[in-house]
Amino acid sequence: MIDEKCLLELKVEGWDESAWALPEVWEGYQTFLRQTPDPRCTSILSPFDSLIWDRARTKKLFNFDFTIECYLPAAKRKYGYFLLPILHDGKLIARMDAKSHRADKKFEVISLHFEPWVAADHNLVQNLISTLSNCAVWHKSPELFIEKCDPPEFLVTLQQKIAKRE
Repeated sequence: MIDEKCLLELKVEGWDESAWALPEVWEGYQTFLRQTPDPRCTSILSPFDSLIWDRARTKKLFNFDFTIECYLPAAKRKYGYFLLPILHDGKLIARMDAKSHRADKKFEVISLHFEPWVAADHNLVQNLISTLSNCAVWHKSPELFIEKCDPPEFLVTLQQKIAKRE
């Protein structure tokens, strides 16, 4: 496949083995980078997203150790029931457990757990609240509230930003 140019071998700094990409995917990525050299976005991912489902690759690429805890007994859960990873500016920064209460039009972030190295700067707070608010509206439960946050000092900052949006 390499000789026929159907697959590209990529060398990654710090890796012993090669990575592989389809030429059209790699070219699309290169075009995107040329058009948007400093992409900024925040996304809530499914635990079944292709970026996440290969746990070893996710750990290697992002240093993000992820487990779908809904398959664990409640006593063994560390973060919550149905965890959704959060991607911010190309890094996996957090995981959240959320629930939509449609009858009450409320979107509850039961718990939000940031990686230890994450700092709650203005860009992160702004983009995260915007993304969570859009998710809440999509779920037909537009009133957003965050119940628990780790680290706890982020909670006040996030709640203040939510209050300003309402």
